[in-house]
Amino acid sequence: MNRGLISIQVLLYFLIMILMAIVCSSSGAAPVTISGTVSGEVNSGVTITLTGSTTNQTTKTDESGEFSFTSQANGTYTVTPSLTSYKFSPNSSTVTVSGASVTNTDFTATAIKASTISKLTKPLTFTGSARICTWRQDKTAAYTFTFDDSGRSSHYLVAAPELEARGMRGTFYLNTKRIWNWSHWQKLFDSGHELGSHSWSHAHMGDLNEKALHKEFGKAKNDLLNNIKGMKSVPSFAYPYGSSSALVRSIAMLYHSNARGASSGNGLNASDLSLEEMFSINCVEASGPPYDMNRLPIALKTAIKNRGWIVTLFHSVGANEESKSGTIPLSLFREHLDYVAGQSGTLWIATLGEVAAYIRDLCKTVYSGSD
Repeated sequence: MNRGLISIQVLLYFLIMILMAIVCSSSGAAPVTISGTVSGEVNSGVTITLTGSTTNQTTKTDESGEFSFTSQANGTYTVTPSLTSYKFSPNSSTVTVSGASVTNTDFTATAIKASTISKLTKPLTFTGSARICTWRQDKTAAYTFTFDDSGRSSHYLVAAPELEARGMRGTFYLNTKRIWNWSHWQKLFDSGHELGSHSWSHAHMGDLNEKALHKEFGKAKNDLLNNIKGMKSVPSFAYPYGSSSALVRSIAMLYHSNARGASSGNGLNASDLSLEEMFSINCVEASGPPYDMNRLPIALKTAIKNRGWIVTLFHSVGANEESKSGTIPLSLFREHLDYVAGQSGTLWIATLGEVAAYIRDLCKTVYSGSD
């Protein structure tokens, strides 16, 4: 065969190869990915970390538990799942990319069980006896405003601005399942208010089994940590409907530093709460209609007399003077705020998390996880 013809054929072959490469590169061929699924007792919101010699990336699983890292170069990588109060099998997985996608990098999630601490079996009560440490700023008593339920826009439209106008801050308990817009709560957090957990779905916690309790505590806490910039921990919890039990309280200890119950008596708490009492903090609710606002000043005076800590509970504030179950008229709310602000020389007014931390850390209360 003519050598010139062979040379032309070879040249045409290489031209065809080059053209095919160009076509392939411009055809949107799928990038190399590392993907997998998290299944078990939690699916969505799990943090997945991908590490290698030249990369350190993170992503989160979607509602189906799936995750993926796209456009990965050839090499060896480690994939590690993490989520507060859950363990994973395997703990991590090593994968090697060599020109093709790697799928089925799967993990199984299991909640950390409450058996890691002692169950609380004794009923939690506080009689109001004098157990005294010195309150911050050498004040006589402590006072905390709390607000329940994330579905109440008056929290950020009315209550928080009214508190801020008087130099005060409150604790807002959120049930996170139906929060679609976190910007309002981010603003409250940035303004110095405390955001606590009120469970994920506002469930009757005392009616749930251990697995369901972990879901309620864990998902709510992780929702807060994942959606509120700057939030490093969620110290405070409030039991929806005040529903609790020994099991509920023991699991609450795995996720939080304190827990508030429903309205009980005069809302008085000691200044050196035990561990058990810290997970059944008393409060007094502004309930109505009709709203008997004399209850709150009387409770406050009792706290001052006993050098204790009073916690008040509000739900909605009626900007247009609405007065119904769970909604206090704005004028009455302002009246009480002004009364409390007038006692600032005697009261340390702070969020629930701040007071609880003060009791735990500065009053040197010794906690034991056993009965």
